[in-house]
Amino acid sequence: MSDQIPNPKNIEIPDEVKTHTDD
Repeated sequence: MSDQIPNPKNIEIPDEVKTHTDD
């Protein structure tokens, strides 16, 4: 089951999200 859902770390975060986290 866990294998089905990809880990957030595994998924590449878009620049838009990165900017938000940077803030």
